[in-house]
Amino acid sequence: MNMNKNYLSEIGIMLAMLLVFAAPAAADNVIYFDPDPSCAAPGEEIVVTLWLDVEDGCAAWNTDVHFDPTVVNITSGTAGDYPALFACVHYGDFVRVGGLTMDGLDRDPGLWKLADFTLVANNSGTCTLHHDNTCLANQYGVNLPNQQWINSTFNCPCTMPYTISSCNSSGSEKNEFAPGETVYVKGIGLSAGTDYKLWIQDDPVGEDDTLNTSKDPSPSQETVTTDVSGDFAPTAIWSIPSDATPTHHHYDIVADKLDDGANTGKYNAASDGIDSATMVGFVAPVPEVASIGLFMVGLTMLIGLIRFRRGK
Repeated sequence: MNMNKNYLSEIGIMLAMLLVFAAPAAADNVIYFDPDPSCAAPGEEIVVTLWLDVEDGCAAWNTDVHFDPTVVNITSGTAGDYPALFACVHYGDFVRVGGLTMDGLDRDPGLWKLADFTLVANNSGTCTLHHDNTCLANQYGVNLPNQQWINSTFNCPCTMPYTISSCNSSGSEKNEFAPGETVYVKGIGLSAGTDYKLWIQDDPVGEDDTLNTSKDPSPSQETVTTDVSGDFAPTAIWSIPSDATPTHHHYDIVADKLDDGANTGKYNAASDGIDSATMVGFVAPVPEVASIGLFMVGLTMLIGLIRFRRGK
């Protein structure tokens, strides 16, 4: 009798899940590159991330990413949050890439990393990174509705440097930060010899938006002074507590020009710097790799325990 009750309980849970998955999608499932546009000097190597902002559960994905090899080459791809059976195969002018979740089950709605691509600039020019042969599927193998695969632009050389970018302490660009890590920001090409206050704000930040301390997760806003080239060195702006719960929250960083009259205290594209104006600046907190590994071990043990009990 207890066995029957257990099975009925599990069937009820499965039916409830099916009802959830059968519900119509209210918004789009968007796949995009970041940074976009991306750029590099000839011979320079950069990393571009492919992100999934999903409204429906997703367990698997694949795409062909095409490029102009006379301008740029995608030399490799590494797995993100869909690491099982991950592959990135090079076909000359495109890569075929895809993967699925470790347990074959759907990821929850939210922001998930699909892959990191290493790009090497070959020659001057502009090309599009464009998708073909795309698929987003749930755990039942059903294609998700309302898919938006957004193409990207690559420039060689950079036509305009990013004025603000999140980074690590050595200045290497970094767009994800885990609990216990510190968010840094560096600036390039701002007004020379000028004071800026550094803000973290919820994404997106729009023109004339007031910069709000209640939306800044750091305890204070740092002030930097640019050098004769308009640059400032990597500056720590937020030490994420080691016990912070991973939320995949989207943030932008704003360098607000001080002594700028009515523009000070709000975002103004003509005088301020932002990371990034069109995409998410950075994401935090995200799970640590070690935490994901421990979760998978625990999940495997749980599945084994359930099977053992059913076999009794």
